[in-house]
Amino acid sequence: MRIRWTEGAVGNLDQVEEYIAQDNSPAAVATVNKIIDSAQMLADYPTIGKRGRERGTRELVVAGLPYIVIYAVQCEELVILRVLHTSMKYP
Repeated sequence: MRIRWTEGAVGNLDQVEEYIAQDNSPAAVATVNKIIDSAQMLADYPTIGKRGRERGTRELVVAGLPYIVIYAVQCEELVILRVLHTSMKYP
């Protein structure tokens, strides 16, 4: 299944990297890479995430990190909608 990242999700990743890089640049890169790697698994296992709080979405908790990847499965495409820290209020 093809994965497409929305501008909002890419912006979320940029924010994560910028925030962590203030204290530890290598950790920032490692965190973003782990989020991306986790999201890539969805291409093969699109239902691995739990049903989302918003209708039509699913949520993947990134193992070992306090981040959630919010996505939707649309026909043959999986759309990454947001990447949020677990402390953020959503929706």
